[in-house]
Amino acid sequence: SPTWPFKMSKYLATLSSSATASGTGGEGHSGFSKWQILALLGLGVSAAAVSIGAVYLWRRRTSKRHKLPDRSVEPQEDGTVESKSSTIETEPQLPGKSLDKALETKRRGNEYFKQKNFDEAIKCYEEAIEWCPVDKHDDLAIFHHNIAASYENMISTAKEDEKTQLWKKVIQRCTQAITLNKRYLKAIGRRARAYNAMNMKRDSLLDITRLLILDETQAQQFAQTTPQLLKDIGQQQAKINYPTLGPLEPPTQLIKAYFGTFVWKDDISKKRLKSLWDTTHAKSSTDQSDSVINDDDVFNDEPFVKAASKFRDSQYSGVLNLLTEAINTGDEVYKPHACLLRGTLYCLWRRDQDALLDLQLVIDYKNLPSEMYADAYIKCAAVYAGLCDLPKCYEQFEKASESKRDHPDIYIQRGRVCLESDDPSVIMKAIDDFEIALKLAPSSPHTLYCLGAVYHRGGLLSQSVHLLEGARSKFEEAYNQFPSCVEGIILYSLYLQDAQEVGKSEELLQKAVKLEPDNANSHFSLSLLYLLAHRDIDKAIKSLEAAIAMDSSCIQAYETLASLEMQKGNKNKAHSLYDLAVKNSRSIMELQQAYVAYEVFITQNQVCEEYGIDPLELMTSRLSGQGHSGMEVVL
Repeated sequence: SPTWPFKMSKYLATLSSSATASGTGGEGHSGFSKWQILALLGLGVSAAAVSIGAVYLWRRRTSKRHKLPDRSVEPQEDGTVESKSSTIETEPQLPGKSLDKALETKRRGNEYFKQKNFDEAIKCYEEAIEWCPVDKHDDLAIFHHNIAASYENMISTAKEDEKTQLWKKVIQRCTQAITLNKRYLKAIGRRARAYNAMNMKRDSLLDITRLLILDETQAQQFAQTTPQLLKDIGQQQAKINYPTLGPLEPPTQLIKAYFGTFVWKDDISKKRLKSLWDTTHAKSSTDQSDSVINDDDVFNDEPFVKAASKFRDSQYSGVLNLLTEAINTGDEVYKPHACLLRGTLYCLWRRDQDALLDLQLVIDYKNLPSEMYADAYIKCAAVYAGLCDLPKCYEQFEKASESKRDHPDIYIQRGRVCLESDDPSVIMKAIDDFEIALKLAPSSPHTLYCLGAVYHRGGLLSQSVHLLEGARSKFEEAYNQFPSCVEGIILYSLYLQDAQEVGKSEELLQKAVKLEPDNANSHFSLSLLYLLAHRDIDKAIKSLEAAIAMDSSCIQAYETLASLEMQKGNKNKAHSLYDLAVKNSRSIMELQQAYVAYEVFITQNQVCEEYGIDPLELMTSRLSGQGHSGMEVVL
């Protein structure tokens, strides 16, 4: 979206991912894990991974001090299970029922299972169910689960039209097993896989959450698939609900920051506008004497001239109305400029389709400067990026390149889109783009800082020492040349945090706040430092509230604050903060992130309620746990 140049969601997500991958923190560039970086399920989930909203903790621990009671059965390597129940019948049996016979029948089924004779195995497990006393819930759960395991193992050799029915049977049998033993971890995990195979995303997430809360180690099997699962859930919700959100006016700082990321800007200075006016409305020397004053009055009364004046003075209120007037009734000479400016502002106002219409009007004009055409295509690309339509996004960049190949903003803005990718090869393309942009516009502070950021992100994703060292070099070069570029300073500070240079990082963020007191990103980044490096919740909350006051669409701040409210036991307030994150997202990309965090929050609370667990108590107990290693995450 037009806000991605300075939302930095994916950049922070990579830092989170690097932390969880590095385990206990180590040395060099893995400092975030030592600070116990907050990230969604510890997996660096797409755009949502930066969120530290919701309330999950994920640890691989050697200590079981806070582990919840596990009354499930233990799985065997062959996919079946052995009962923990005694094989000795110590209670009177109902007529026609015998636990001994049930267990013996199950053992025969296990032998068939090992031979991959699943049909006969299922018959044995069904017979075991018939023999088993109705009060032996754990044993009955095992038999149903073994049937589910048999059905799942049949899927690999089944015909395509049979696979769906087999997955349904897996779900049915696992559900019966879980009804009998609600803490049956193996059945919960198997059903989660089946739900995912059936495209029942939220049901799958609920089961993964059950594993995560009951015994985190059991959830490790989903470490590779959960990020995509959450991304899919977020995308589905975002695409459905984004069109219902309506326009959202951006704060002044966000507008200034966005336009500040562009090297080329349409010249709408009063001098330039007057020159266009005079050229178009040239008068003969015979009638000039009586009309100069009147002509100047007409010029000053032009709606676009008024809109440009307000825009130059950062008085954005009312600019859109003046631009609309300029397009509808204003002088023809200014209409393409009015369309370009209004289209760009619509990008920031959460009016994507209106933005595309205006930008297309610019493209359809004849005989404009090539820079204007390229700029319109670049803004279209930004809209498509926010709509998560990357093929159309890159197509617009190509058209911009056809209009003016040496336009530096093509490479800067395309590089920013590539910076969002999780693919190291795409990150390398971003490096190429920023290198080209730097040659075309060596005096652009954002380009040099972004080059440092992309080296950093690429180094974390590919574990490249060369790229990580290059990041430091680029950031130092950028800071030496442009020590007052706030957005760049924030990126540099994040790099320093990851390199465990906390003091210098905090110094830079404090400087950023002084340079631009109304920059929400500075306050949000400072809140993370207070939270992760200093564990100072009060200062973190103060910075988060400041960020939200400055930018109502700082959704990461809402989500982080919601997490802190959960830690304080304010579940309702946390819920309202997640709701605000959803309502204030400025693009499908951001809305997807907000929905992921919101869904995690709702799911976690639903499961805690189901098992009679206090979410706050769960969080507190695991935060205070000792003797663990690996991932420690609070969302």
